[in-house]
Amino acid sequence: MEREKEILRYAYTQSSFYQSLLQKKKLSIEDLMEDWTKVPVVDRRQMICAEECVIPSSSQSSPEDNQRIYELSSGSNGMFMGIPWSVKDMFSSVSPLWDCRSRYYGLKVQDKSCYFHIYPDFCDEGTARDSRNNRKDLGFSVLGLNEDRIERIYQEMCDYEPKWILMPPSVALLFADFISNGKAKEIPSLKCLELTGEWVTDKQRRQIENAFHCKTVNIYGSYEMNAIAYECPEGHLHLLEDNVFVEMMDGQKVLSDGEEGDIVLTSLHNTIMPFVRYSLGDKGKISSKKCSCGHPGRILRLTKAKKNDMIRVKQDINIPPYEFTYAFQCVIDSMGVEILQYQVEQTGYFSYIVTILTKDKKLLEHREVQEDFKRIFQERLFHQYLKKGIYTFRFRDEVPSEKAVKKMRTFWAFKRDEK
Repeated sequence: MEREKEILRYAYTQSSFYQSLLQKKKLSIEDLMEDWTKVPVVDRRQMICAEECVIPSSSQSSPEDNQRIYELSSGSNGMFMGIPWSVKDMFSSVSPLWDCRSRYYGLKVQDKSCYFHIYPDFCDEGTARDSRNNRKDLGFSVLGLNEDRIERIYQEMCDYEPKWILMPPSVALLFADFISNGKAKEIPSLKCLELTGEWVTDKQRRQIENAFHCKTVNIYGSYEMNAIAYECPEGHLHLLEDNVFVEMMDGQKVLSDGEEGDIVLTSLHNTIMPFVRYSLGDKGKISSKKCSCGHPGRILRLTKAKKNDMIRVKQDINIPPYEFTYAFQCVIDSMGVEILQYQVEQTGYFSYIVTILTKDKKLLEHREVQEDFKRIFQERLFHQYLKKGIYTFRFRDEVPSEKAVKKMRTFWAFKRDEK
C-alpha cells in the first residue's frame, strides 16, 4: 500500500476537490492514512459536477505544462471529462501494458500498427489514413463508416502492413462483415487485433477472428487510468497492478475474492489529475488464482461493462454510435456550454430523441441557444443516413441520483421495424 498511500496523501493535501470530501465526511488526512477503508469512493459525475478543482494546486502552474498530454474521455457513458497527463506519468502508466504485449504476442513499440479515433481532423480530403506521417502507426476515424470508406480504410491497412490493430469491437465487426462478404483479402502481416472500449461476446470474437485470420486480445482500460487489465494467451484478463490499484466494492465495503462488485480504481501514476478510489461504473469479480501464463497480476472477470448498441438505419446497415459522441463534443467545444450527461434513444430507422442534462442556464432558458445547439449537433454528424434523421431534443435541469445515472444508457438502439 506504499504507493497507494503516497498518491492518497498527495491528492488529499493538494486538490481542493478531495479536500472538500474530507470536510463533508468530517475526516482528517491521517484518518485515511491509518484506515484505507475510510477513503471515499468517487465517480466521473462527482468530478464533473464539483465546484472545486480536481487538479492539485502544485501541478496547476507546474513547469511541466509544456510537456503535458491532454486526453478527453470518450463520452461513452454520456459524460465528457478532460484528463491531463504529464509525459513522464503517461510513459510510466503504459509500461506495464507494453510488457504484456511484448511477453505474450511479441509486439514492440517500433512495430507498425493501426488504431481508430473519433476525430476527423487527422484525415486529409480523399484519404482514410492519418496524415501525421511521422507516426509509426496509422489512425483512422470511426466517423462516416459507410461501405466505401470501410473498403478504403481496409485497403490502406493492407498496403501499410501493420503487425497489430487496436479497435473497438463494434468497428471490428463492421470490417469483419466486409471481409466475410468476399470483398477483401487478409492482411498477412497481422498478428493480433486488440479489442478495447466495449463489451465483446465470445460469438463476436469468433466472427472477428474468422474474418481477420488472427487472434483477438481484450484490453480493459479507460482514459483516466490507461490500461487496467490485459488478456493473456490463456484467456484471462490480468490486472496491471503496477499501473492501478484495483478493489471490488459494494458501497464502502471491500469484497473478497470471487464476490461481484463495483470496480474501484486508484491510478498509481497520474499526478497531474489524481484518481483515488474512482468508480468507472463497471462490475466484476477478482480471483487471486495463479495462471499458467506466469503473470503475477490477479485475474479480473468483467460481469457488467459498457456495450455499444449499433444504430440501425436500415435492415442491413448499422453504424457505431461514436457519431453522436463526436457531435456532442463539437457542441461543447463550439458553444462552451456545460453538459452533465446526454442520452440518445433511437425510436425508428430515422427518428431519435436526444436528452441533455445540464445546469447551464443559457441552454435551459434561451431558445436561440437551444437552436444553435441543435444546428451544430446535426451539422457534425458525418454519416449520410444520420444526417437524414429527425431529432427531438429535450433539455432537462434536474440532476438524477447516482443510481439513476448508472442506469441511464448513452444510446438506446431501435429494435423493431419502424411503422
